[in-house]
Amino acid sequence: MQGRSIEVVNVTENPIEDIIADFVSILYSFCAKLYGQCRAKRKTEKIVKELNVKEEQKKSQEAGEERAAS
Repeated sequence: MQGRSIEVVNVTENPIEDIIADFVSILYSFCAKLYGQCRAKRKTEKIVKELNVKEEQKKSQEAGEERAAS
């Protein structure tokens, strides 16, 4: 470990409190991961929607230019 040491301090006197703290930490971790995945999905959907809008604007602009040229 590159000359590093890890010190673990257990401040609970009750083993049940320790288990509950571990469970809360695991639950928090999973919730944070799920939230991150949902946020990434929403962000991706927003980007795709914006790209589709820009593409539609470009197509309508090109169609307008073709009409004006003819």
